[in-house]
Amino acid sequence: MGDEDGENMAIAVSAWFDMQTESRVRDIWWTLAEAGLARTLHDGPYRPHVTLAVYDAIDRREFTATLRARLSALEPFPVVFSGLGAFLNKPPTLFLGVTQSKRLRQIHLGVHELLAAVGSGPVAYHLPDSWNPHCSLALELPGAAFPRAVELLSTLALPFDGMVDRVGIIDTPAEVELEVLPLGAAQSPPNTAISRRPTSQAAADRERQTNEA
Repeated sequence: MGDEDGENMAIAVSAWFDMQTESRVRDIWWTLAEAGLARTLHDGPYRPHVTLAVYDAIDRREFTATLRARLSALEPFPVVFSGLGAFLNKPPTLFLGVTQSKRLRQIHLGVHELLAAVGSGPVAYHLPDSWNPHCSLALELPGAAFPRAVELLSTLALPFDGMVDRVGIIDTPAEVELEVLPLGAAQSPPNTAISRRPTSQAAADRERQTNEA
């Protein structure tokens, strides 16, 4: 699959967080952006997430209908952000590792079970035998930015708990959100707004101090 410019396109399925958890991750994105180290996630059309699967193509209608029915029988569940990690590719990427809980594995395996029948071209990295669940903090850090970012984030209080309350289907890398599937039969309207502002009190204080300097 490709677009008019020849860029490879794919369909991603991701676990999304409740507003409090999403805000906490966005605060980290904002901290890195304000330090001049990594702006891509903060400035771009991105949402904090854990990628469950990426496929070149899927039968979206059939997959969405079946997955929606399955997720409606489940409830939002906690996840643990276990520590700071890195993919040491060139340039490197920083992330929060996410513990493979029973519920997270259940949803991950269920997604791939459905996609095996209605999808094609899976990205091997996200398949059950290879999966390393994580939430990205900084993509492709240039040069000296990597050790500076690690030092900056070394003060994070880890591990910390979060909550998964939705699954999203995304056209990537354009990051067009195609479907939002809440967990549970009776959910409040899902958190679909993308905010690039710091939302915790600590981050708000940092922004105020920056503006006053």
